[in-house]
Amino acid sequence: MTHNARLRRRHVGFTLLELLVVLAVIAILATIAAPNFQEMLKNNRVSSQTNELIALLIFARSEAVRRSIPIIVNIDLSLEESDRWVAEILEPQDGTVLRRTGNTRVKLESPDAELKTFTLTFNSRGYLGDSTDPDEWNVGGAYLCLKHVNPSTSGRQHRVMHILPSGQIDVESNTWSQCPPPPPSTT
Repeated sequence: MTHNARLRRRHVGFTLLELLVVLAVIAILATIAAPNFQEMLKNNRVSSQTNELIALLIFARSEAVRRSIPIIVNIDLSLEESDRWVAEILEPQDGTVLRRTGNTRVKLESPDAELKTFTLTFNSRGYLGDSTDPDEWNVGGAYLCLKHVNPSTSGRQHRVMHILPSGQIDVESNTWSQCPPPPPSTT
């Protein structure tokens, strides 16, 4: 065997030191990336649940206009588990559920902490109606807040939804720990 052939055979694999250095770099990168990944998951849960609730409200509004009748959205925050909620659209004639959404990892709150169940009514023109008379406008609109059950100190894990009197929905991302009070009515 020649001298060159022995040198080539000796340098075929990695040394233990090289493997340890690579493992150390991977461990450092994983410790940096893991918290950011958890933040991203929480943000995505809140975003997807907000989008589901928006889709439910838009469906209710479009059904009210399409059928030319008031459509009711019931929101129940008073379920056994404190972080569970359900929103459902009811058929006006017989009360059957047309569509439903809910979640356990994203908390839904009303600005009024005492309020555990409430309804939103879209009238035949798609406006947010008054609960007693759906043909009247709900002048102030309605506010809902969504946040992750275990929010972190940083991140966009809170959403405030304002359902305008016109029936449109405005969503704001914020970092408040509690649902902010609605702005005073300008009537």
